[in-house]
Amino acid sequence: MFKTLSLTQIDKVCENLKDVSKEFLDMFPEEIQCKFKDNFYFAGGCIYSLYNDKIPNDYDVFVYTDELKDYIISFFTKYVTEYKHGGICLGYYNGNKITKTKYAISIGNKFQIITKYVGLPQGVVGEFDFKHNMYYYKIHTNTIDYHASINLRYLTTEEMFFNNTRSRDLCGVILRLPKFIGRGMTINKKEIAKILTKLQFCINDENEKDIVLDYMSSQGY
Repeated sequence: MFKTLSLTQIDKVCENLKDVSKEFLDMFPEEIQCKFKDNFYFAGGCIYSLYNDKIPNDYDVFVYTDELKDYIISFFTKYVTEYKHGGICLGYYNGNKITKTKYAISIGNKFQIITKYVGLPQGVVGEFDFKHNMYYYKIHTNTIDYHASINLRYLTTEEMFFNNTRSRDLCGVILRLPKFIGRGMTINKKEIAKILTKLQFCINDENEKDIVLDYMSSQGY
């Protein structure tokens, strides 16, 4: 189930993310770099991927304050040139395609600034769906940390363990399972039962219904 944890590999991930954070900052003028510096962190699947010598799909960037989030949204809005259905905005910044949605701003295919969830890492990653995603990289200390409910061992397994404290977007969690399984991960019946147990208490929630309807609409069902 769990493999031996490699602290050397953890150090390697930190050095990799240190370089990636510099690449991210270098995209911006000095004024914005100063606002971002020590005020953002990476969290989620990129840390798991790097630990397991895989190339991350992208790097999710989170910020500590609503003030910085609002500043970022205002900054990128200036580069929007096209508006699509569903509130999606498109444009270009510094040679990179921008996709601005209600919940995030994607820059090219590498960085995604999350605007839906803002705040201290413990609170943010505590809402993530699976435990192998509940890690974050702190730029100012060049270290990886994790939610208080887990430890580092979840980086070493290909099994998925549901974050049982999560009580939102359960339909979305289920719909994302094929994506993880397609990447070679597994999930057992016990973990699926945990998701379904949570889901039964909020299945009539309008947000949960919207998630399914949006998915069916986007897939042409």
